[in-house]
Amino acid sequence: MRKQFYLDLCNRLDLIRDLADEKIFKHYDLWNQQLNPDFGEEFPMPAVFLEFLPIQWKTLGKFRQQTLLQFNLHVCTATMQRGSSKSPYRDKILGHLDLLDAIHLWLTGWRGAYFNSVTRTASRQDHYYSNVIDHIETYRTLLVDDSAQRTFVVKEDPNALIVNIELLFNAPDAGESPTPDGGGDESLPAEGGGDESLPAEGGESLHSGEEVL
Repeated sequence: MRKQFYLDLCNRLDLIRDLADEKIFKHYDLWNQQLNPDFGEEFPMPAVFLEFLPIQWKTLGKFRQQTLLQFNLHVCTATMQRGSSKSPYRDKILGHLDLLDAIHLWLTGWRGAYFNSVTRTASRQDHYYSNVIDHIETYRTLLVDDSAQRTFVVKEDPNALIVNIELLFNAPDAGESPTPDGGGDESLPAEGGGDESLPAEGGESLHSGEEVL
């Protein structure tokens, strides 16, 4: 599920365009200390790196878990001259701050089929590097991971008039096998469609109504 979230996040940030309708961000990756000078990795900028913070899971049943996912976005831009109030290029020099506002605009309230509304919780800047500005924006969302669920395919044999149920892949033995219900569709219901729907903002658990810390 983290892979899917990363891909969805990149697609979301690709919606941020300049006046020529070109994508603002030139590079995405998972954070792995790319700015460390010992690595010597070069990449086009502006760039965004996703860093998943430590995750604690709560089991929901039916092979699903949820977490209050917290993640950092490292927004990296090339260092320019100081944005002095007397500089005629001040607006361009301070453009890296506009990027943070654009990300905030496009991510706040963003939600998907498996995660709730995204919100920003913290901002800071890493001042260690002389040639790169590294803004670190922290966001969080309530996310449900159903990657451990068995996925069933129902096939009808018109000759034998039987229904064969086959696993798409050989999942590890997890005790009692799940029973398909209505074709095995155990996806999350639409918002407001039952006690297993993603909650509205406010941090309620999917099942019990307990608050997620």
